[in-house]
Amino acid sequence: MDRRRRIGEILVEGTRATMETLGRNATGKASDSLRIEVVPDGVNVYGVDYFKEIDEGTPPGTVVDLSNLVEWVAAKLGQRGRRGVRIAYAVRRNIEERGAPKDQSKLGVLSKTFQAVRRDIEDQIDLQASEILTNNISKALA
Repeated sequence: MDRRRRIGEILVEGTRATMETLGRNATGKASDSLRIEVVPDGVNVYGVDYFKEIDEGTPPGTVVDLSNLVEWVAAKLGQRGRRGVRIAYAVRRNIEERGAPKDQSKLGVLSKTFQAVRRDIEDQIDLQASEILTNNISKALA
């Protein structure tokens, strides 16, 4: 298996687990959107446009997409219909005025994920280096 792909999978699996643990996956859209792309010099992990806000919080002055908030209110608060829309408007106004903090520990989803999966990623890098070294030695001796 390509080690870069495995590192991407570790990052995606770890991020999903961290989001669940922190309660940052109300609708599941952000978690489901995570995908990897192996590139020549590594791996890229992509997600929904608003993933940065999930990870780092939202600064005051930001106008949040109402449709995403309506879904969030339904999933997180169980409020649907007109009441759900009114709550979503209120949440949006509050975020615009005050911002929305990242998780309470002051470490975002990605920071916590990197802490949790760091050893697994280091193991994959060590395996990749070992495979390259073994390959080069085998070629040199052949």
